[in-house]
Amino acid sequence: MTQHHTKAWRVRQIAAEKGEPVSAEEAEMLAELLPDEAMGASLGASAIITGLLAISLVSAPKNEVQVLLLFLYRGVMWELSILTMSLICGIMDLAKWLWDPQFSGPPAHLMGFVLGAGFGVVYLKQGWVDCENWDLFAV
Repeated sequence: MTQHHTKAWRVRQIAAEKGEPVSAEEAEMLAELLPDEAMGASLGASAIITGLLAISLVSAPKNEVQVLLLFLYRGVMWELSILTMSLICGIMDLAKWLWDPQFSGPPAHLMGFVLGAGFGVVYLKQGWVDCENWDLFAV
């Protein structure tokens, strides 16, 4: 489904919700008038994953995660602290974004990380989580 057809479908959906249905032809004409930005955007699953990494960084930076590196037919596994893993992922995404600003993945990851870090700080400062002095501010 092309973006134009998606916009036309969205126009018909909104019109039906308001009790004023439009024909497919009218929706197609209205969709041509809408800018691409009218469809909205989302960060996606990878931004959610980096957001969860940021929450983990705030609540338990010294905990460890297992990392698996697959190269051809061999795999190597080792443990990294969440702090180290966050730094590696953040630096890689920042470098990818600076290398090619048109690429949309790294900025989405970084936005997810910033949002996750914000939520993690709020959880911690509001007392909604108890990290037993293992959080980022106590370590």
